[in-house]
Amino acid sequence: VNLSTVPFSVDLQSRAGPFLDFEGVYIQDMDFCATLDGFAVVFSDGRVGFITTVSDQFTFEQLHGVWAQDVSDGTCVAVNNKYRLMAFGCANGCVHVYTIDSTTGVMQPSHKLELTAKHYPDVWNKTGAVKIIRWSPDCSVAMVTWECGGLSLWSVFGAHLICTLGEDFAYYSSGSKKDPIKVNSMSWGAEGYHLWVIADRGLTKNDIEQEMGEMMQQHDILQFQFIKSALTVNPCMSNQEQVLLQGEDRLYLNCGDTLQTATSSSSAAANSGHKPVREGSLLSNSTLDSQGLSTLLGHKHWHIVQVHSTYLESNWPIRFAAMDSLGQCVAVAGQFGFAHYSLISRRWKLFGNITQEQNMKVTGGLSWWKDCIILACFNLTEQQEELRVYVRTSNLDNAFAQVTKVQSETLLLNIFQDILILFRADCSICLYSIERKDDSTSPVANIQLLQEVSMSRYIPHSSLVVSVTLTSVRTETGISLKMPQQACDAAESIMLNLAGQLIMLQRDRSGPQIRDKESTPNPKKLLPFCAPVVLAQCVENVWTTCRANKQKRHLLEALWLSCGEAGMKVWLPLFPRDNRKPHSFLSKRIMLPFHINIYPLAVLFEDALVLGAVNETVLYDSLYMHSSTTDCLE
Repeated sequence: VNLSTVPFSVDLQSRAGPFLDFEGVYIQDMDFCATLDGFAVVFSDGRVGFITTVSDQFTFEQLHGVWAQDVSDGTCVAVNNKYRLMAFGCANGCVHVYTIDSTTGVMQPSHKLELTAKHYPDVWNKTGAVKIIRWSPDCSVAMVTWECGGLSLWSVFGAHLICTLGEDFAYYSSGSKKDPIKVNSMSWGAEGYHLWVIADRGLTKNDIEQEMGEMMQQHDILQFQFIKSALTVNPCMSNQEQVLLQGEDRLYLNCGDTLQTATSSSSAAANSGHKPVREGSLLSNSTLDSQGLSTLLGHKHWHIVQVHSTYLESNWPIRFAAMDSLGQCVAVAGQFGFAHYSLISRRWKLFGNITQEQNMKVTGGLSWWKDCIILACFNLTEQQEELRVYVRTSNLDNAFAQVTKVQSETLLLNIFQDILILFRADCSICLYSIERKDDSTSPVANIQLLQEVSMSRYIPHSSLVVSVTLTSVRTETGISLKMPQQACDAAESIMLNLAGQLIMLQRDRSGPQIRDKESTPNPKKLLPFCAPVVLAQCVENVWTTCRANKQKRHLLEALWLSCGEAGMKVWLPLFPRDNRKPHSFLSKRIMLPFHINIYPLAVLFEDALVLGAVNETVLYDSLYMHSSTTDCLE
């Protein structure tokens, strides 16, 4: 393609844009964005832009370019397909992140990834131009490196997580100055647990060459290890009040004194190989209610659970993880099958039949419902998408599972009380009821289809949906304030995170009820949903709860949002004072933004507390010794 024949303008509405003079100018870096159907490009003169086609088919004759007017010193680019973002590195050390306006086609600034003096005092003289940008495989974080060295990690919307500059220009214990990591190339490993780096370093050959000042250039292959929040790939609501981090072969959980006390009495028996203790009797719901979640969870103790080696042999690395509501059990899924672990008995439960494990691949995540594990999987033997329910207390075998076949691939799943919500690859949302009949001899729960909602009009690509949540959060038009208990128990709204845009679909109570399909097995009528409305932008995570508390109703009916560099937002209900009738012209909810100095990973709703984790890099003297192995940063 001759660049001189491609018209460029500030938006895609100006079809007949000018043909620019590209004599002596070439494309220095480019990356294809599948969800935007175009190329993000950096030219050799520092200009950056986006090239796409104005027709349905990608043809050379229909190419059109859009300029980013604020950038003239671009050096590199990387695109985020899940969030439809283009990150352009610049010569001044800053990363400008753009998106494309869906209406006009303008390259719209989203945010900046920029170091400040709080990361390193002399940052302006230490970084140089941005050299490489790499988004993680799950598109949740971006790693940046500069010409002068150093690594820095940001969340998708600009929350700063890690910076190595403080150690890159430090001194060893011997007094010699440490040379910074100068990265030539880097790439993320499977599931984003590893970052592989090819770096240059200066090493002296011997004392004679040291005196002569001669340096020998060598290349190192470094591997940085990471753990990540389970919400990045499996944003389910089974437990949103404990921090759960997952690595390639282990889990990190924050546990309070209550759980530690409960497990201490059983640790000796579990570790000595005696009979397992009675699960479920050590930590009940009444214990949680009487002592409070703050007592259980507000501690800085990490409990590390190593995934069973037998499961990892053929299923490494861990892809999904979920914790039950009591914080007693966790479930993980790797390449095939799944396994679950009891924090009380400290024992793993694996498939007894390895063939059953290898014939199932979890595709849409997994979640806990009471003592059951619900997962969306693909049956390799029958080539069929399925929903499966396994009971924790039974043997892990398909003979004890409840299997429901589904028509399309499930990408996400979540649970609200006794309702299962699915988002499928055909851009539809399905609601299922979960119930266990008292007269049934089988402990497995049954699931039945309740409602199906098509979202194809609003979602251009199914891969853009980050999370789907069913919640009782509503506006006042959704349900009358005269029935607060019914409001807390009802599934009033669907919250959909579409490429960082939080969309709300509320039950339509304004008109006559629309009858469900005749084929629906559940006779209960469900109201249809209204057209979606946008609640917030740049959303990374969403927290809500289905619990009810009359004394703290404003906290339990709140919606908590994590918004990257913008901090957090909480959508609070506004109740009239002294049970007075509210004015119709006043807003019934308010969105309050606030900044925090940690990255949020969990929310304690009754206490309005946010839990998170911070990262620190540590200088190892052996890191740059020629004869020693490279230590890992975790």
